[in-house]
Amino acid sequence: CMATRSFDKSQLGTLNGTFSKPQFQLSQLGYCRIMINNPMLISHGTLRSTDFPQRLRIAKESGYDAIGLNAGSISNSRGEYQRIRESGTTDSEILHQLQQSGIRIGELEALVIGNDEQAQLFLHLAKTFSVSVIQTIGLFQVGKASNPLEIDSTVTWLQKFSEELRPTGTRIAVEFIPTTPIPDVDTAQMIVDRVSQPHVGICVDLWHVERGLGISELEKVRWENVFNVQISDGSLVPEETNYIRDCISNRRCLADGQFRLEKFIKYFTELPTTTPIGIEVLSNSLDALTIDEKISSLIRSREIAQSTYYSS
Repeated sequence: CMATRSFDKSQLGTLNGTFSKPQFQLSQLGYCRIMINNPMLISHGTLRSTDFPQRLRIAKESGYDAIGLNAGSISNSRGEYQRIRESGTTDSEILHQLQQSGIRIGELEALVIGNDEQAQLFLHLAKTFSVSVIQTIGLFQVGKASNPLEIDSTVTWLQKFSEELRPTGTRIAVEFIPTTPIPDVDTAQMIVDRVSQPHVGICVDLWHVERGLGISELEKVRWENVFNVQISDGSLVPEETNYIRDCISNRRCLADGQFRLEKFIKYFTELPTTTPIGIEVLSNSLDALTIDEKISSLIRSREIAQSTYYSS
């Protein structure tokens, strides 16, 4: 079922930045609580300042099912996977660490559309680690205008790669980012429609909604085709003029900012049940916290992302 209205954080009250939800308050307001059971994931950038074993420990102690793994992108050609391998750790040893922790690699990022060499690495990782979803993005340049996306070649490339990926069961999620050639929901969904493959969908990141065309973009999303979700909080007014720098420095844990979280979370019941919900908080402030402080912040964010409220 769908919510007929969203809750208001100010009505429910807050406690140390976390939603306070006493049952008597909810019943008085006419709301009931629904728990979201999708896999919960800590995106790579959230724990970018921690090494792989620490990342697994934090994910497990915070109650998550999976982590994200960066295997190179536009701004990070040498991703975390490459650094792990260069340290002498083999794929078999990575698998052993995952099995010991009970944590999966749920998300690979960020595959640049058209990059054949990178695609083969991502295909290898999908096969090796049984990854849920590969996040893909359009090629863009930081701080300057990007070349327009050639739609026909983009569609052809995604169709070819999706066929190669099909035996693994891994899905592809096309992400829209306002300053890139795939800037909005309409463009991402148009590409997915033309690719016309059941395991190719889109990624919706709340940051790029709030800082893009606005929260009304959520109404355009066909949620059954959303294969990756990323959520963070933040200020409604940018803290830095450079979009990408702001995006990778100033995100906040849930309920620590001004984003309309409730308007986003209410759609989670329409997602495919296998779509991971990723806490993606690229934050200089979070980087500086101790391990225990990070665990506390991530537990709070998970609990918020897993709850939605419906009028009864």
